[in-house]
Amino acid sequence: MAHAAKSCGAPNKKEFWLFLKKCIFAKRFPIFNFGLPIMQFSKIELNIDSCCCFKDAFEDTEGIYTKRIKKNNPNLAGDFKTKWEKNTTIDNEEPNCDELCSNIKSLSINRLDGKNEEEILKKYKALFAQNNRQDAMLVFKLRAGSGYIKKTPTKSDSSHCDFYRSDDFSLDMLDIIKTVPLT
Repeated sequence: MAHAAKSCGAPNKKEFWLFLKKCIFAKRFPIFNFGLPIMQFSKIELNIDSCCCFKDAFEDTEGIYTKRIKKNNPNLAGDFKTKWEKNTTIDNEEPNCDELCSNIKSLSINRLDGKNEEEILKKYKALFAQNNRQDAMLVFKLRAGSGYIKKTPTKSDSSHCDFYRSDDFSLDMLDIIKTVPLT
């Protein structure tokens, strides 16, 4: 089931006040959340007040995704840690929002469409197999509350997505379908 993340466009005054009332009411009475996102993203939103990472993002519990992992067992500390959490910096002293959101605050994953698994596997092998590690491709579905997906295709990778983990994310929120060794 797909749920849209909060919109980041400038709402008109009427929409803004209605949204604000719903937010206040939903915080006081969480059972009535009016379809507002109930996931928390304080780690992602930290120090990026001017950026809107969640524009066009959505929750997806139906899609099948892939991610490169460092061994045949996924590890939250390593495989699902963002560059931000690893204290990785950007060369640019004043990075733009795309650099912050897509490259630092999210994880790169790919969405399977039933026809592109071999293509993604080849890409992962070309990028990561030369590391002399036992890397693998994890194939999984996300459970409710795990985070938001944002489609971010590139010229060479039409299935690329950013995955914004919620604060409550854990490996238990993955339905692991299989792991495929890259070697």
